Amino acid sequence: MGCYRDITAQQELEEYLKIIEAISKVFNFSMFIDVSDMSYRMISTNKYVEMVPKDPDALQFLKNNVAASVAEGFRANLYEWLDKDKILTAIEKHGSTSKEFYSESANRWFDGIFMVGDRNEDGSIAHIVYGCQDTTEAKLQSLAQQKKISEFETEIYIDSLSKIHNRKFLDEKLVYEPCNAVVMADIDLFKTINDTAGHRCGDEVIKEVAGILDRSVGEDNVVIRYGGDEFLMVFFDITKKGLEEKLSSIKPELRNIKAASSHGITMSFGGVFGTELVNNLIQTADKALYESKKTRDTYTIVDL
Repeated sequence: MGCYRDITAQQELEEYLKIIEAISKVFNFSMFIDVSDMSYRMISTNKYVEMVPKDPDALQFLKNNVAASVAEGFRANLYEWLDKDKILTAIEKHGSTSKEFYSESANRWFDGIFMVGDRNEDGSIAHIVYGCQDTTEAKLQSLAQQKKISEFETEIYIDSLSKIHNRKFLDEKLVYEPCNAVVMADIDLFKTINDTAGHRCGDEVIKEVAGILDRSVGEDNVVIRYGGDEFLMVFFDITKKGLEEKLSSIKPELRNIKAASSHGITMSFGGVFGTELVNNLIQTADKALYESKKTRDTYTIVDL
């Protein structure tokens, strides 16, 4: 006697179990979610998840997890992300959707990820999988790499004498950025300082001037040692009146630099005001500086 036994269901179950096993290895915490009613089965879990109040709705349960363990700065974005319609739309469009967050309970970084579990016969999504992947090691490596890049940029983009940004920074990072104003400035009679007090004194003057300019422009703007005793200031958010007041306030501070003489020093400034790329304002600012140099110890501002 011979017979046939349909083992399709058994093979499908075995394949499903292989997928579940793979998911549990990749994700620190994972769920298999029924899209029709958002009920779920746990695939893998951890001690922090087990301490969170359970809820029959998968998204509410995940929100409970967010409230219990995620750092406050990440919560608002995660709550907005945990929306059924948004999740399904993102999965259909991109294949998955994810959010990064930091768990204060575990002191670890994670990526929360939604992806397709399986589909109905009509092609609609029947189940989705949520997985929480520990990305701490990759995050730390990335931060270390960023620190190295930052240190490298400090070496190549900072002027060794004045400790402010150099011409290379202007040429490679700044010239095609939009701004509100550009000011060119140089130290009046700087050659005389070098000739009478010496180049070491001249270097000290440049360092002190750089410090004054850097403090004066504020952290949102940039000062560059353009070359020799010439400086360039870039302002990204300033009014014309504010620019005039700032340049006026610098002048008395310069007179406190006594390295060269008991009278301090003076500078001439040439500025151009108007929204444009930095590169497109430098030449006009340079011409305005030329006008100021005719009398020295003053500023000239041109409207774009």
